[in-house]
Amino acid sequence: TPRVLRRLREASALFFSSLGLPEMISLFALWEAERRISEKDYAALRRELARDMEQTQLVSPDGEILRWAVECVEVQGLKTLEAVHVATARRMRCGRFLTANRAQARAARSLGLTVEVL
Repeated sequence: TPRVLRRLREASALFFSSLGLPEMISLFALWEAERRISEKDYAALRRELARDMEQTQLVSPDGEILRWAVECVEVQGLKTLEAVHVATARRMRCGRFLTANRAQARAARSLGLTVEVL
């Protein structure tokens, strides 16, 4: 959306959990399998994602991220990957955490992050 693109342009740095990459590819593959997108669209999405990743620092989960992720799962009831994304943002001291997931937003706020719900 234009709002997301504006926020990305404003950012001084972009961080993305390394686990998010296969998650995105999995989503694209599901859309293609369900015929929601064409094979051509799938290839275009993969190319765009690859370009985006060139401008993004991939962060692999370490012990600290995993501890915070477990806290988000146990206390906030998040799903595993949602929790890892929140914990990664905390670990990297993100200035703004963008999400469309209200439960994820609550968990991020509980860890002291500034959150923008899209």
